[in-house]
Amino acid sequence: MGQKAKNRNGLIIFSIIFAILIGLAALANMMLIEHDNKRPLAPNSTTKTGAEALATILKTHGVQVIHTTQEKQLKKITAEATVLVTNPDELSTDEITLILKSKAEIIVIVNNDTIDLYDWEIYNQLVEIPTPNKIAAQCDEQGAQSAKYITPAKVFFDLEDGDTGCFLKNKYPTWLTPADNPKLHFFGAGETFMNQNLTKAGNAAFALHQLGKHKQLFWIEQYRGKDAYTNPETPRIDGMLWLYFLFVALMLSGLWYSVVVWRRFGKLVAEPLPVIVPAGETDLGRAKLYSRSNDYTHLATILRAEFISKFANKIGIRANSSKTEIIGAITQISRKSETEIANLLYDQAINNKKELYILEQELKNIEKDISYDPR
Repeated sequence: MGQKAKNRNGLIIFSIIFAILIGLAALANMMLIEHDNKRPLAPNSTTKTGAEALATILKTHGVQVIHTTQEKQLKKITAEATVLVTNPDELSTDEITLILKSKAEIIVIVNNDTIDLYDWEIYNQLVEIPTPNKIAAQCDEQGAQSAKYITPAKVFFDLEDGDTGCFLKNKYPTWLTPADNPKLHFFGAGETFMNQNLTKAGNAAFALHQLGKHKQLFWIEQYRGKDAYTNPETPRIDGMLWLYFLFVALMLSGLWYSVVVWRRFGKLVAEPLPVIVPAGETDLGRAKLYSRSNDYTHLATILRAEFISKFANKIGIRANSSKTEIIGAITQISRKSETEIANLLYDQAINNKKELYILEQELKNIEKDISYDPR
């Protein structure tokens, strides 16, 4: 197999391996992003349980939606902002205290009756009653009145003296505002904010009213505190992860390609002599060097030597025969004189690309004469 064929096969193998690695990288990235996209009530998730639709609506109404995942973002909350807590279990006692001290409008999603709300300073009993049907407002709260109905609901609260409740089932509200803090709300129907439910009943109207009261909305979801990007138990996954996999794929492909074409990394080492190299490869290498440097004299010498070596046996001479013998043998076969053959093979100076081309054509003509010779 020639060197060109080997190189070609090496490139084919490299291309196949590279394509496979890129495919695996893309697949792994898609799987991770898809997992990331399935987070319930995530403001950047387009799945059924995500809430990108609501976040988009709020933005079109001039609300700045801040996806809050770190403690330093909590410190920016002011009394002129709204806070949405999608999973209160993600927050520590100190972080809850920090949110409460901000005096912001706070809405806490309660998705099951086992959540501990003591750090939020309420002690109401929770009742889990999955309710797929529409629930009427049954209160004077402005947002509830604008919605009239919402669906579905899951968790309801036991009312205590002075508390305000909306959307009641069996006298238990799914929207609760404690008596001692009118800016703190607990909502047991967080599913109404999801993409799949936003257009049902009055869900969109209620969500827009409650979450759009202020110009800023701190949407606390996938919260990881101050160690958000350093905690090994909660690695960050985002849409730029494909760059990491692409880099790894390129590194592996480069390593594999080096093996395929027999390249080695490391210091240069001496090889024992003699090193045997095929004459054709040596001539080809010299020809490339002379061509790059426009050394037409040496190119002509290589072209002539290759011609003589190729047809020496056919015309009954050896490649190292004398000049006179070679000229005489070729003259007998060709239609040219000894002087013309001598000029073509030895004496004529070649100084430019055009003269080299003419020489090559003349040698091809003699080659045809030799081919037609019956010997």
